[in-house]
Amino acid sequence: MNKLTIYIVRYRSHKYHHNISVDSAPCKNCMKKIKQIGIKKIVYVERNGDIKKTLSKNYFSDFITSGDRVFKKNNVHIQY
Repeated sequence: MNKLTIYIVRYRSHKYHHNISVDSAPCKNCMKKIKQIGIKKIVYVERNGDIKKTLSKNYFSDFITSGDRVFKKNNVHIQY
């Protein structure tokens, strides 16, 4: 697994365009799993639309998704 690269992409529907790419940087919990699995590189789209490629060991995120916030609020435990 240490040679794998993960590509993370999100698209949002837009009424004037078919789809537009949006920020797809991995969240805190996704990065925990990516590092746990041993994926070496991540490629994602930044907020400004640039494509970013980096080693997973050099990436840090403290972002928690809205879904994870709801789970926490309702005391739902998700194992990552």
